[in-house]
Amino acid sequence: MTRTQVLKSSIKLPKSFEPIQSLVESAYKQKDESEFFKLLCESIMSLLQTYPLLGTLRAKWQEEERAFENELRSTEDLAKRQVRKTYAFFLELLKNEDIGSISGFQDELKRADDLLENREIHHDGREYEKAYDVLCKLCSILLKHGKSESITGLVTIESREQYVLSSGSYQPKSVPFISGFCFGAAVRKMQAMLASWNQNNSPDWMIWKRLCNATWAWNASMDIFEDKELNFSTPILRKRSNRARGISIDIKKMHALKNEKIQNPNPDRYFSKDRFQLFLKTIIERIAAELAQKHAEVYDNDEIDVHAMELEKTGNELWIKIEWKEGLPIEQFCLKSNIQTGKITDQFIDILMKAAPNSTFAVPDRSPADLIQRCHLRDAGLKELFFGECTKKHLTFKGIRIEKQSIKNEKLAELLIYLQKCHAASGSPIRFN
Repeated sequence: MTRTQVLKSSIKLPKSFEPIQSLVESAYKQKDESEFFKLLCESIMSLLQTYPLLGTLRAKWQEEERAFENELRSTEDLAKRQVRKTYAFFLELLKNEDIGSISGFQDELKRADDLLENREIHHDGREYEKAYDVLCKLCSILLKHGKSESITGLVTIESREQYVLSSGSYQPKSVPFISGFCFGAAVRKMQAMLASWNQNNSPDWMIWKRLCNATWAWNASMDIFEDKELNFSTPILRKRSNRARGISIDIKKMHALKNEKIQNPNPDRYFSKDRFQLFLKTIIERIAAELAQKHAEVYDNDEIDVHAMELEKTGNELWIKIEWKEGLPIEQFCLKSNIQTGKITDQFIDILMKAAPNSTFAVPDRSPADLIQRCHLRDAGLKELFFGECTKKHLTFKGIRIEKQSIKNEKLAELLIYLQKCHAASGSPIRFN
């Protein structure tokens, strides 16, 4: 039994998820690289990023990502302090003439200073990691020259038997070696955190982030960085420029996939079908479990009780906010964007925002039905939800906030798909309350 069959047989999914599940199953079967990423980045992810019942899960992943980034920043700050503290210790050792005269010691120490003082530049902006490696090398130099007592507390020294040439023959001899470093623990922790991006057992939020990044790169314009100049003059600018360059490379790779059929792709490349099919399977299984465990009460019945729907005008955009059940996150979709100030559509929306619940009023210049359509409030049951009687000149508006509405499951699926299409067309970012 395939993993998809296990999903279908063991977990009950809401009807509104069926369009997404159908696309996912098609993606699993897709053999062409370009067609797979087209399906993933143009259809599946746009639906997953706006599917209302996943609001709690998406919010959780966003919170975990923020926690990871905060920990990474604090760990990096600590790593820099630890490296500088150890560098200062080695500077003190130079006062010992025996150590200062050791071959290579002062050269390596100077290189550490160049790295820490921005004189030796690396495009990744993490010179302190290179400085850490230099300090580790200095410990090895001192041990090699019999100065192990000077680095007590910085390293762990053990002994092992090794055959050495002596008097024309190899003789066993106990030789000291560094088995571990006691300084720079934050450097090693930060390296492990960064390496987790490349591990197969990454946390769910990291896999979701990879899918979102791939979707963004697929849909981004090739000239997005056309007027940007890379600047590597300071560590902060180097990090920003290196990130921009990495994003630009991702966009170029995705556009290469989009514009040509790759018959024999390199299996080790990052944007590979096999890798992202695995990412997609992992996320879909996690989503299915979430829907089954957390939101069963929302869709187990033939009808769904929606706690509240509310229209909101934000700047030149009209949004709809949906609270599926009290206590669940409020999902928001942009119905219409780029509303021209002072035009008839803008005036109509202002009238709705100020109207009392269940009020009837005349609309000048245009028919109410036309204005409702212009605001994208006619289709998928929205007109019936927010409006009552509608004639050629008058209409009844139930209010910007509608509470305690029951919606048939099949109607819910239609509504969700419509809202997702409107939001995708608006180009507005996803918002959560």
